[in-house]
Amino acid sequence: FKKRQSLIKPIQDDIYNACKKVCEERGFQVIFDRASSQSIIFASPRIDVSNEILEKMGYK
Repeated sequence: FKKRQSLIKPIQDDIYNACKKVCEERGFQVIFDRASSQSIIFASPRIDVSNEILEKMGYK
C-alpha cells in the first residue's frame, strides 16, 4: 500500500498543479473529476477542460 502511494503521489501532484494553473488562467472556482462525476447530471462540453489539463501535464 505504501509503495502504491509513493508511486501515485507524484502523478496526483502533477494533476493538482495543472488544474490549479487552468483555474487561475481561466478564472474557474472548481474543476470536477470526470471519473467521479456521479453527482453531475450534465456538463456542457464547452466547459470540459480535461484535454487542457492533459496538455499542461505534457500529454497531447
